[in-house]
Amino acid sequence: MPPFRDDVVQKAVNFAPQLRQVKAAVAEDDWSWYPYDSLANVTHIHRLLADLHPAIETLLHSGRILDIGCADADLALFLERLGAQVTAVDHTSTNFNGLRGAAALLRHFRSAINLHDWDLDHSPPPAVAGSQFDLALVLGILYHLQNPLLVLNSVARLSRYAIVSTRVLHGDPTFDALPLAYLLSEDELNADNSNFWLPTVKGLNRMFRRAGWECGPTLLLSSNSKTNDPWTTDTRSFALLRSAHALQNLTLGEGWYDQENDWRWTAPDFHFTLPPLAPNPSELALEVYAHPTLFPKSEPVAVSINNHRLILAEPGHQTLRAPSCGGEITVHVDGHVRTTNGDPRALGLIVKRVFLS
Repeated sequence: MPPFRDDVVQKAVNFAPQLRQVKAAVAEDDWSWYPYDSLANVTHIHRLLADLHPAIETLLHSGRILDIGCADADLALFLERLGAQVTAVDHTSTNFNGLRGAAALLRHFRSAINLHDWDLDHSPPPAVAGSQFDLALVLGILYHLQNPLLVLNSVARLSRYAIVSTRVLHGDPTFDALPLAYLLSEDELNADNSNFWLPTVKGLNRMFRRAGWECGPTLLLSSNSKTNDPWTTDTRSFALLRSAHALQNLTLGEGWYDQENDWRWTAPDFHFTLPPLAPNPSELALEVYAHPTLFPKSEPVAVSINNHRLILAEPGHQTLRAPSCGGEITVHVDGHVRTTNGDPRALGLIVKRVFLS
């Protein structure tokens, strides 16, 4: 078991002056260090987890971690000292010093961290794309990306969990009620043309879901502001996410067939377990495809999810929703797919993703 959360925070506090000393010693005249306190994220992460997710706490000490947007690798080095296996990525052209700071620190500490140059807005690098991680950290970069959905979707294929933070548009009741994202002009925010999107909290949660993530606990932090102006107050949203890609968030029971791409066929009766990630979940959603031959007489087909009866009116892609707080789930399809290619399997639905919210 990892040490108490306050102990981890204190370790980060103790590591900070050592890091400053090293930076002073190895600094060079032709570049500058990233000016913000990356280690402050340790406090925010532990506030987010709030002692309710010991499995994630364990990953911070011993898991395979992908630190995306690592800046000077301060946080990556701290997690390596805790015992994690860390891969750190950033992009040379957008990193504050072209990754020279991270490279200098890794050399000084003789670190085993793998450092990669990743142009996040286009594609994951081959060296990372073939790897699988326990936890991805995507801290403070989402609003700098032109294509945040692309990146979130790519990370969902690389990591089982993620902790994401980004600046959000918060404080205007009209906007707060809507799942939207505002596209900034070149110099609209801090005269910085690397800023692109300010989502509302609802918009951010919608982005997570559409990119293949279940959203767990969230934390909203705002800077001190005398005006409470949502356009000028720096408000950050932190979220713990669990990837639903290829059904990796489920523990599969009976009634499932082999994975095909990122989906699976089921039998007419199938079972799975999905523990809650967010506090007080109330709805289970299954993204499915109903094959046309499930409807031999073009009549609706009944589906039961833990005895909650639903009606499939027609074939195609659809989302089945049922009340649920998670745990063991049983699904019954009142019919089966009739194959013409001699497939002996009893087939029910194609399931792509399952969410609990």
